[in-house]
Amino acid sequence: MKPLANDFRWAGLIAATTWLSASVFANTITAVSLSEDKIGPDGVYTIESFSLPTINDAGDVAFGANLDALENGNSDQFESIILNRDGTLHLMAQEDGLAPMSGRTSDPVDQHITLVNKDDTLHITVQENELAPLSESNGLFDYFLGPRLDEDGRIVFRGILRRSSTQRIGEGIWTAQLDQANVANLDLRVAENDDAIVDYDGTTGNNYIFMGNPIATSGGFAFMGTAFTADTAPGVWLSEDPAPETDGLPTMRLISLWGVDLPGSSIALEESQAFVMADSNTGALLATIQHEEGIDATNDQGIWKTDIQSGATLLAQKGDIAPGSSLAFASFGKPAVAANGTVVAWAGLVDENESEGIYQLTTEGNQSLATTSETLSASGQSVDLNAIYDPTINAAGDVAFLAKLDPDGSDGDSFAILKRSASGIWTLIAQTGDQAPGTAQKVAFKSFSSPTINAAGQIAFSATLDGEGEIISNTTDTGVWATDINGILGLVVREGDTLQLRSNAVGTVKTSAIGGFNASGQLALKLGFSNDSSAIVISQIEEAGPPVFTAQPESSTTYNGESLSLSATTSSNLTVTYQWYKDGEPLDGETSATLLFSNPTEETAGDYHVVATSEIGSTQSATASVSILPLPEVPVFMEEPLGDIVSTGGQVVLTARAIASSNVSYQWFKDETLLAGAQTSVLTINNAGSEDDGKYYVIASTSFGEVKSAVVDVLVIDSRLVNISTRAFVGTDANILISGFVVDGIEPKTVLIRGIGPSLAGVNAPTLTEPRLDLFKDGQLIASNNGWNGLPNQDEIAQAAIDTGAFAIPTDSQDAAMLLVLEPGTYGVFLSGENGQTGLGMLEAYEVNQNATQLVNISSRAFVGTGEEILLPGFVVTGDTPVKVLVRGVGPSIPSSDLVGVMQFPILTVINSQGQTLGVNERWWENSNAAEIAAAAISTGAFPLQDGSEDAAMILELSPGSYAAFVTGQDGTTGIALVEVYRVFE
Repeated sequence: MKPLANDFRWAGLIAATTWLSASVFANTITAVSLSEDKIGPDGVYTIESFSLPTINDAGDVAFGANLDALENGNSDQFESIILNRDGTLHLMAQEDGLAPMSGRTSDPVDQHITLVNKDDTLHITVQENELAPLSESNGLFDYFLGPRLDEDGRIVFRGILRRSSTQRIGEGIWTAQLDQANVANLDLRVAENDDAIVDYDGTTGNNYIFMGNPIATSGGFAFMGTAFTADTAPGVWLSEDPAPETDGLPTMRLISLWGVDLPGSSIALEESQAFVMADSNTGALLATIQHEEGIDATNDQGIWKTDIQSGATLLAQKGDIAPGSSLAFASFGKPAVAANGTVVAWAGLVDENESEGIYQLTTEGNQSLATTSETLSASGQSVDLNAIYDPTINAAGDVAFLAKLDPDGSDGDSFAILKRSASGIWTLIAQTGDQAPGTAQKVAFKSFSSPTINAAGQIAFSATLDGEGEIISNTTDTGVWATDINGILGLVVREGDTLQLRSNAVGTVKTSAIGGFNASGQLALKLGFSNDSSAIVISQIEEAGPPVFTAQPESSTTYNGESLSLSATTSSNLTVTYQWYKDGEPLDGETSATLLFSNPTEETAGDYHVVATSEIGSTQSATASVSILPLPEVPVFMEEPLGDIVSTGGQVVLTARAIASSNVSYQWFKDETLLAGAQTSVLTINNAGSEDDGKYYVIASTSFGEVKSAVVDVLVIDSRLVNISTRAFVGTDANILISGFVVDGIEPKTVLIRGIGPSLAGVNAPTLTEPRLDLFKDGQLIASNNGWNGLPNQDEIAQAAIDTGAFAIPTDSQDAAMLLVLEPGTYGVFLSGENGQTGLGMLEAYEVNQNATQLVNISSRAFVGTGEEILLPGFVVTGDTPVKVLVRGVGPSIPSSDLVGVMQFPILTVINSQGQTLGVNERWWENSNAAEIAAAAISTGAFPLQDGSEDAAMILELSPGSYAAFVTGQDGTTGIALVEVYRVFE
């Protein structure tokens, strides 16, 4: 039988695997919470989805979550607040849970709070440790916004209550904290209709009518909201909790309010547009300035530094001259503030070029950090900025931001992530077109999110990727990257990665979002998976190290003139280079992971090792000894013959090769009988018949002796495997659908090949609207079609479909089809969508003329999704007798170095035309006949499956008929899988 694995290596059917996170990432990924986790009293609730998480330096993680038994959550509003501490989930608050009104003090004894409606008809009194006496429909949480977490493990969140005709409070800001008994204590800090602070002396006005999500700080929180005064007035308030001057009660302080002069100033504000705070309660405020009636300056903006002691200090205002320029500020972006009060912000300038920049603003003076009018030097490179986005700053004063670069003449936009240390050193963290760490060569960054920076100066960001062919696809083109403590950038997680989240839970990453990044290098993420589940995880960003060898070069012995190779593989998130050494001396030009000797001599013998190097350092491999023997006097077989299987009338080819120090003679035998005239290394039998069935071997000899080859079987059969029909999701690049087959025989074979999209019926998912077929032979494109309507041979194609039993497609459809006469050989058919289209598609190949030549060793490779996007190949067995077949669903063992996003946990199912299941397998080695499966792979020429791998395989005896062998992913995981069907003979 012809070995399909070797024949199809060019076509990309044999592809690389994406390992589990434990094998690839230097960073460890720990699950904080998974959808389907149980929580609440006796685990009565099941978590369904999450908000973005927040994390503090102690590793506590807080997040909002939606629960199965509740009904008011969505992607922005959540039904519960959850804290993870030391691996344990704590339900802090939930929809329909009581919203305590008494907790406005850390010591409620003898405290008395009276809440009064506007009409003064309802009095709600809370005293000592009693809860507010609310009716059944009052005082119950309805939903929450995503929470914030401070360094003491206290959660601050905005909660919305269930409304009623008598209820005074509709929303408020609560804090939640675990006590020593791990009981969640909730305290209301400020509520709608509370008396609002309306000046800097603490005077109260009417009430708050709206409050935004709070910002947690050490010792309190701040929020933007609206107070009902003479007008509806937006403002910013700060809650200190506790405040010593109030005997433990929280103090509410005014930061800014519409129409109120800032402290120590005659400037009155209109709208507070953005407010940020550092943990020290130092803040930065972006607001518009109020002017006297008739003055057209309603968009006059300013940025203020705020703190408790000195109030608000104006740092920059629209119309001020920008530092380092003669141009005035025209507008500002959202500021960021460090613990020492340093503020950074984006600003646009007044000029015809729409210049902009990042500015550092302090009470001691302002400074330009980066502008679009100046060239920046970062990491030894000159960087010209075209546009700049809002910066971020950490407590130490390190600044990071996303920028669009000046066009360099190439197509598309170019972006970069830049960092400026507090000491003024610029670093180019990543740039469009750079090799993306942790990916295959030539996978480059395409675009970025704005970065996150932690207190240690580490940077994290999301990015999209670009590349071609097997190295990328539409299901592997996003991810998250972060720098370690030394500033080395590495991959955290990538779309298409399959993660072992827990011992009983795996998931293929579909989406990733950054929540928080603490000073210990712990990155909190929200991940979405291909099976629509999700998780909150922590990735510990470890310090990058030099490359680690995962496979060492192995010692080898061969004969003079016989090629051999040494190879090694490494694991690293960084780009790795190689240098080979012989007997301690470097070999010129030998800088790949494989060292090839095409014609070794005795001088080749020696000790070899390779040094793998990344920007972190170098690692030396183990030493491999190479021995070169002189050619033997008695022949030695370097290639043994393989058996062959043909149909009646087909061609049998058996090949062997032996070497010796003198000329080698060959003599073939069949069933121990010498075959007259069969005295070359290749035995060819044309027009094979039943009389050619038998056991064959060859004897190689010289004048010094002879050697007998392995004995192999030749089988001449009437039954065959025909008609590939594979339905799958067709993506881009690595995710297109590929089917392969071998035309075996001596005569040409007429084959109908179709790529169905528009005419694909009975599916509830988008289909390919413009499918394209490309047919390759021996790596060369020989035919293409992107729509059969209007083809000169359309009638012949339609008749061939009738003759082969294929369903009819409309003559005016955009489905693709080809009717070709193919010479014997190896073929690959690629089905893709024109212009990058994706969707369900079906690829078919049918034998049209029934001669001795046949299609054998059929296989299909595609992206395996969920639901209707699974991989569903079909095949037909013809003839008069049952046949034994090896069917394999391969993922982890696909042996190549380029393909990404390979399925890690394939499940293989074979059914017949009546829908009856004939076999199911998840791990081939768990079959009772695992040894037979391994032996069948060798006898059919299939590549071996890794011992203990998660690949699926089975051997079945099938009567003539139609069959389907489909692959799904365990727990809804996804990825690229290869389905193969081989004929097996005893």
